[in-house]
Amino acid sequence: MNALYQICHIRQCENAIYLSGEATPDELMLRAADAAFDYLMESYPEGGSVLVLCGLGNNGGDGLRLALKIKAAGTSVRVIMVKAGAMSTETAQRAYDDAVSAGVPLSVWGEGSVLSADV
Repeated sequence: MNALYQICHIRQCENAIYLSGEATPDELMLRAADAAFDYLMESYPEGGSVLVLCGLGNNGGDGLRLALKIKAAGTSVRVIMVKAGAMSTETAQRAYDDAVSAGVPLSVWGEGSVLSADV
């Protein structure tokens, strides 16, 4: 399997966006969550429960922002973090803190974790 983009290339693209002033890291994370939310609503209009798996980096932050949008829309959502610990960036940490403050159900992956959801 060949990756479309390697992480070093993604970071170069993100840094170019930040340096150009087109978006801040928080804005870019919100854009990712908006795009994923729109796709989710279009692809699964019947709704149901949603499970979001998140790591500790910015992709995890994207997932947490997505979970916030899903919860705000009134859809059942829960997040499983792949491991415990502080998020690896300030932007991702803000997303985590916002999810906790909003009451998004969060748990850490473990032997008894249930990966059951409609989406």
